[in-house]
Amino acid sequence: MLSLVLSHTPQVVFLTIVFYIRIRDRLFMLRRGPLLGPILQHPDDIDSVRCLFLQSKFECCKQLIEPALLAVTPAGFVELPLETLALQSNFILYLDHVTDVFVWVGKQAKESAQSEQLRQTCVQLFQHQTAHRFPSPYFMSFNEGDSMSRWLLCRLVPSHKDPPEIQEKLFPSIKLLGEQQRRALVSKFHYTDDLSYYQYYLEYIDEKAQFWSQ
Repeated sequence: MLSLVLSHTPQVVFLTIVFYIRIRDRLFMLRRGPLLGPILQHPDDIDSVRCLFLQSKFECCKQLIEPALLAVTPAGFVELPLETLALQSNFILYLDHVTDVFVWVGKQAKESAQSEQLRQTCVQLFQHQTAHRFPSPYFMSFNEGDSMSRWLLCRLVPSHKDPPEIQEKLFPSIKLLGEQQRRALVSKFHYTDDLSYYQYYLEYIDEKAQFWSQ
């Protein structure tokens, strides 16, 4: 298969590699999301989401697999990587996962004079995006440290487990944090057996290497 790909022009080889990487990324998100992952516990909820996926248009399906994580600022919305490194205390985050919509307010952001105004901006965005959506999604708003914030945390890739150089590639804006701030950000997460994309990829490569070496 590899020799067949390499026999084509450099442009075809490049596009094939890009296609493979995008498929690999989507499969990772699919395996850990509500369709195949452990987020939903009740069989009825799982079946409901899967039926919705099979009957929906492309954009809705894409959003179920890999939703957009937005940071809410006075200047507007900024899309961030779907990573736990986004859970910084000075951020207000908005995530629309089709069947559930979440607003997360960091500890420092909560104390800001603009906190309530930015919350209302999230509510307005939710009302605009879901006015004609069926079934109507659940809307959850919580602060950093609340037990309900786990609903957002479980949807983010745990990149806080990765080495610093990998974190900077996945989440470039983390370079703006000082060393002490980075340590504080990483240390606030509890240990789980959930794999980051980097860990999953290394495990996948290792399994394939062991298989072919047998």
